[in-house]
Amino acid sequence: MSRIQGKAPIENEDATVVGIDVSKATLDVFIHPAGTKFSVCNDQRGLAGLTRRLAQVSPSIVVMEATGRYHRAAWLALHGAGIKVAVINPYRSRRFADVIGRLAKTDTIGMLALGEATGAEFNLIPFGGGNPTAMAAITGEVDASALPLANPITFGEEARVLGIFADENPVPDQTNDAPTVNEVAGTDLPPLTSSRAWAVQADAIAENPELIEILKQTMRQTLEDPEYIEAVRASGVPAEFIDPGNQEEAMQEAAETRELAIQYRDLLTGE
Repeated sequence: MSRIQGKAPIENEDATVVGIDVSKATLDVFIHPAGTKFSVCNDQRGLAGLTRRLAQVSPSIVVMEATGRYHRAAWLALHGAGIKVAVINPYRSRRFADVIGRLAKTDTIGMLALGEATGAEFNLIPFGGGNPTAMAAITGEVDASALPLANPITFGEEARVLGIFADENPVPDQTNDAPTVNEVAGTDLPPLTSSRAWAVQADAIAENPELIEILKQTMRQTLEDPEYIEAVRASGVPAEFIDPGNQEEAMQEAAETRELAIQYRDLLTGE
């Protein structure tokens, strides 16, 4: 996650601003303040016509949605023609904080904490999952991405891991021995893992210890199954990531992440 490419302030209220609604097949365009509306096909011919038409109106900025791979060709075409382009979060029905690209996820919280600790400034752009986020960095749409470690590993030589939000690097041989963020920045941020867990109500745990133990044993047996391990490796994910963890560590990480989320509540919610 990093800066919006071509981001620029708009000081003149009469400046020409273009909004593009992106889909797989078409690009729906609106030009303000002229009120002009038109659509083009989201293909090479359509993009060529869009670029020529927008060049004639010299927009101060073009705003389009981040929609996985469907917006990238338009962004590349317009950016290559010297037209300023801002890519924004497509979920316009959500709160203002979502639109400006700050979501309450561990990667966002980690970048906010890193920025505060080091004085760095980040403009965060959310994409629709790990692969689109990684592709945004690979294509140069953003400077860097914060995402689960498995994603850049599966991209091989196309992606490079710069730092890890963890106490140690679990797979140094597959990440060019990337350091931890705390090592590089001199920070003391908690581990920000991307894990899946069962959330069980506390009273249910206290009242059904035998059932909870069965749940834990079943998970451990599944993760130790050679067929499961081989399936994980076949997907391109290192087997070192197979870790059942434990309840105490999970609760500690959750508490530390929650503390950071409360600290950055205004930025994460737009309130």
